[in-house]
Amino acid sequence: MTKIIEEKTPKGISIKVMIDKWKFLAFDKRGGSIYADSANTMVLHHVPFIVFVGTEFIVPENIRTEVTFLKNVKGKIIIPYSYTYEHNRRYVFIPAISEIDIIPAKIKRMDSIADLVRDVEKGVQPDYIIVDKGVTRGDIIVIKNRFPSSDVVLADTVKGHQYTNGSNDADSIPSDKRAADILKEVNLNMMSDNPVFLARIHLRELALSKTNQLLLDFDLSADEAEYILSFIETMVKRAPEKKELMDNIAKIHALREAFNFYIKLMQKDDAAVRDIIEKIDNPGEIVSCNTLIAKIKPQLPEKSDQLMLTEYENILYEKAETLRQ
Repeated sequence: MTKIIEEKTPKGISIKVMIDKWKFLAFDKRGGSIYADSANTMVLHHVPFIVFVGTEFIVPENIRTEVTFLKNVKGKIIIPYSYTYEHNRRYVFIPAISEIDIIPAKIKRMDSIADLVRDVEKGVQPDYIIVDKGVTRGDIIVIKNRFPSSDVVLADTVKGHQYTNGSNDADSIPSDKRAADILKEVNLNMMSDNPVFLARIHLRELALSKTNQLLLDFDLSADEAEYILSFIETMVKRAPEKKELMDNIAKIHALREAFNFYIKLMQKDDAAVRDIIEKIDNPGEIVSCNTLIAKIKPQLPEKSDQLMLTEYENILYEKAETLRQ
């Protein structure tokens, strides 16, 4: 019997992953099939197989199932990872043809090229093999000979200065420089793996919707979200002195509430989450909260966490019914 894993994305797309075939079906909100090709003839989508090779990688392997759900933003699948010797979160971006916002993937970490050859040789070949800086020319030759159809990605290959996700990098941005000036100096691809830095850029430009989008585009840790929230809190304090901030104060408050709710969810602060939901007084906030819960679900795969998030969804549903009366 085929094992099926089901997931619903923040955009309301239903995904059914067939583990034995490593294919998945996708359905829109109305139940219609989302096709895997432009000719609308293929309903089965391919589940990408991604392998990290290196002893110091920490990767998002799902401990409950064989499938890890990854964000797909503007044609790029976002794969978070980190190293054992640092706390900063990093990202690898791989291309995706599908417009589905969450893509199921099979992710593995292996210690060495020898392990990769031995363990994968008899099975499905990886679509992407991500290696660290310790890879040698000989290793690359072995990989390409054994897995000619696989794409090899070298982590941390950025020309010039690389901004990581640590707070020190955000603090190092000169306060007297405008965001537009920084954008000219730093390639966007170099910044794209650093949501904290991006938040500072967006907030300087009052691009509040882009700042909010970071909650959906990246798997922010609670610490990263709190750091961004500190920027927002500073804007709220300075608003009485700056007309442009006062003109947008309602949106800034909404942004602050969204980040605060996200943080409390990630911290599993049940009392705080319930208190936030209790104080909701308009349907728009309910939609925002539901979106964040759906987004966080793949990040908290434990059964107890899933039950907790489902309970919050039920409370929000009851709240929505109350507001309609």
